[in-house]
Amino acid sequence: MRRPKLTYANVISSIALFIALGGVSYAATALPANSVGTPQIKDKAVTGAKLDPSVVSLFKGQTGATGPQGPKGETTGPQVRMIVWKPPRVGNQIAVLSGSSYLEGVAYLPNTAEFDFKASIANCDFEFPNWSAAGSPITQVTGFDLVENKVTVSAQFPNNFPAVSAIKETCWPAPA
Repeated sequence: MRRPKLTYANVISSIALFIALGGVSYAATALPANSVGTPQIKDKAVTGAKLDPSVVSLFKGQTGATGPQGPKGETTGPQVRMIVWKPPRVGNQIAVLSGSSYLEGVAYLPNTAEFDFKASIANCDFEFPNWSAAGSPITQVTGFDLVENKVTVSAQFPNNFPAVSAIKETCWPAPA
């Protein structure tokens, strides 16, 4: 049987092991019993993770009563709402798939859709994320009625128009 070759890595790792074990054994034999106490321990050196669970439970008591809820904070950022809808293939009924809670109603005339919003649209921006074909817009917003809160959109719906469309509404709080 061939004897293993002595390498630099083997020698260094053996020296490191000897030094580490030597330091621990020195501390165990040279320090007197109970010589390490509170003054020798640094702040926050002993955490709950380092203690036995039975010791940690000694420091935990019952949970106190819940205090009163604080006042509701003000909304300062924009609110973003998405209305997902489908233009009619036959007839004139627009199908609102989600976001109908933001609308009073919808109307559809040939190539025109009208969305009647419940809340004011005065501080709102509108995007139509999937209303383009081959990089060119196929829609035109023809009216914003800030009194009636209506958005009227005129569009040419080609045969390849997506079956589902969306309106992204971003509204900011009214200035104080």
